Amino acid sequence: MAEPSCKKCQDSGFVFKEIDGITYSIPCSCQDTEKFTFLLQSAGIPEIYKNRCNFDNFQVIKDNSSIKEAYEVAKKYAEEYPAFEKGKPNGLLFMGPCGVGKTHLAVAILNEIMFKKKSPAKFVDLNELYREIRASYGNKDFSEYEILSPIADSELLLIDELGCVSSLWAQDTLLYIITQRYNKSLPTLLTTNYSDDAQGKEDSLIERIGTRCRSRLYEMCRTVIINGDDFRKRKKF
Repeated sequence: MAEPSCKKCQDSGFVFKEIDGITYSIPCSCQDTEKFTFLLQSAGIPEIYKNRCNFDNFQVIKDNSSIKEAYEVAKKYAEEYPAFEKGKPNGLLFMGPCGVGKTHLAVAILNEIMFKKKSPAKFVDLNELYREIRASYGNKDFSEYEILSPIADSELLLIDELGCVSSLWAQDTLLYIITQRYNKSLPTLLTTNYSDDAQGKEDSLIERIGTRCRSRLYEMCRTVIINGDDFRKRKKF
């Protein structure tokens, strides 16, 4: 007979505890681990981020105030979730150039909430989502709505690479997700390489995602701007 993976409960999921002479059956601590594992698998976080992005290994550069502030904002968000101040945004939009830690902080929030709060969350790479939707066209057994509905309704959603595609179709698809979450006041995290005040030939975020979508995000999310050099050029991930 195989050895039980948990010696405390012998894999029953419960342990017995005596309180004031009465024996109670309570969930074993292994159940928390199993629930976190399930939540992590269901979140859809890419392997490169899943076990590498947390607050403990995020590099806070002392002479970069924007990175320090972003770290503090992200950590506070995870600690206070799901309690949000009434009338205030319940999401975060991390904005900045490539390689400054936007996705790291956003995924760290997901990991912290799933591990400590045991609350579900979902990661969506916007570029991959667009590809999945296109691949569904012509498939009678799988519709675009079936792809978008669980994303739009997820308890906590992280949208990575906001603005990666700027076609009218992409903007309409994104607007559907954002509007559904806006109407239901669902907390949303987003990352983007585009800024609101782009200069020269660079597109602004509004140009990439559309005026209506950006307008809703102003109300839904606190914008967290991060400046700095691409860490991938400085060190290996």
